[in-house]
Amino acid sequence: MQPALVGMALSPGHLLGVNIRSLALINRGLTLTHHRLMAVLVLLATTHPLHIERLALARAFRGVAHGSLSRISWLHSVAVATESKATPRNVIWVQPGTLTLLIRADRTPPLDPLEWELADSVRHSMADPLTKLAYQALQQGKSLVGVAHKEVSTKLMELVAPKGAPKTLPIPPQMLGDLQASNAALMELDWEEAEQGLYPTSLLFDAPWLDWAARYPMVWLDMPSTWNRRSERNVTDLPTDLDSASYPDYYLQNFHHQTDGYLSDHSASLYDLQVEILFNGTADPMRRRVIKPLIQGLRTFADRSPSQLRVLDVATGTGRTLRQVRAALPQAQLVGLDLSAAYLRQANRWLSQLPNELPQLVQGNAETMPFASGSMQGVTCVFLMHELPAEARQAVINDCFRVLEPGGVLVLADSVQLADSPQFETAMDNFRRMFHEPYYRDYIGDDIDARLSAAGFSGIRATSHLMTRVWSATKP
Repeated sequence: MQPALVGMALSPGHLLGVNIRSLALINRGLTLTHHRLMAVLVLLATTHPLHIERLALARAFRGVAHGSLSRISWLHSVAVATESKATPRNVIWVQPGTLTLLIRADRTPPLDPLEWELADSVRHSMADPLTKLAYQALQQGKSLVGVAHKEVSTKLMELVAPKGAPKTLPIPPQMLGDLQASNAALMELDWEEAEQGLYPTSLLFDAPWLDWAARYPMVWLDMPSTWNRRSERNVTDLPTDLDSASYPDYYLQNFHHQTDGYLSDHSASLYDLQVEILFNGTADPMRRRVIKPLIQGLRTFADRSPSQLRVLDVATGTGRTLRQVRAALPQAQLVGLDLSAAYLRQANRWLSQLPNELPQLVQGNAETMPFASGSMQGVTCVFLMHELPAEARQAVINDCFRVLEPGGVLVLADSVQLADSPQFETAMDNFRRMFHEPYYRDYIGDDIDARLSAAGFSGIRATSHLMTRVWSATKP
């Protein structure tokens, strides 16, 4: 018997595809288990979180299984399905992506190890292709939204505020092809590392969709002031109540021409959405490139309990990198450092939603961090280097070396550079033309390997993924 495909409306406006192998499973492999009635139920959810009634699923299953089951027991679910005390027992909370459930009739005995092994093999063989398809569709959707937003906003700026419109260079067809190939390679690598267990597959779908949708009109409302700053070349339009003595001079600018720079709750509330649009939905996949070298570097401390490991995220901003690291290292002690109190407040709002221990958030300058020497086993730093002048860049790397315990690992992620990605030179130049990035031109020509060596690091490795360069280095 071939798997049956049915459609079931579980709530208004939501249609789920249900792929059920029932008698087929029994006839092919599970007959060794004395015909215990078992099946694997796979749901491909929409891009919106859903509450699904178990009874509805049970009825759908029974219908496809030709009424052979009386009641349904829910025995197993993958990470994208979660239940909490706040969720009724008869309801499943489905995150965007794929939900896989192993179910059986209540009248059967408990599953033995062999049955679990068989069921898990079937579960993975069925769920993985669907999950990957959902992930690919999600990324393509985000890419289209990002491109459309930039196209429309640029045309509108040229019409309303022509003086602020950047004079960008046309993208050569060869470079466009290279960008598309790099993007595809990044998505494939992101999926592979999730499949390998470096981080849960559910992380691929993790984003505050409803919150971002509510904030999106604010992005448009903020544009006129951004265009005005572009036109007037005003890079110091910052909150009037700012205590400028608390920040280094290079920080007192509205980077990207964004309202208030990094120094207000308004800026912090829009930042993640703006970055998501800027990178066409690839910001988190690029951030996740720090996870593998971080985990590999922490193997130096394999004799310690995971709860004894401390990982610091430098310039944590709104905490998106910490959120990725938390999913990969659920027991580690996580610390986030940032110079902006407003961005730390936003990070606290995002991170407090996680089920595990809330990371420690500390306000401070990354050039002189308020942590004891040798107190960290891992340090990450994402998208900071290009926003620092050369002297500060070296000072941050030096202090990362100081706070690491011998054997600890530093993982940096930032923009690609001319030396490693000359094929993307036009894109790098356009980025500088489109946004106020005062130190970007110096950064793309900088030798980060040499700076790491000068600080004392060894075992320096670097790889490029789309528009992101990732370095890892060890403190001897």
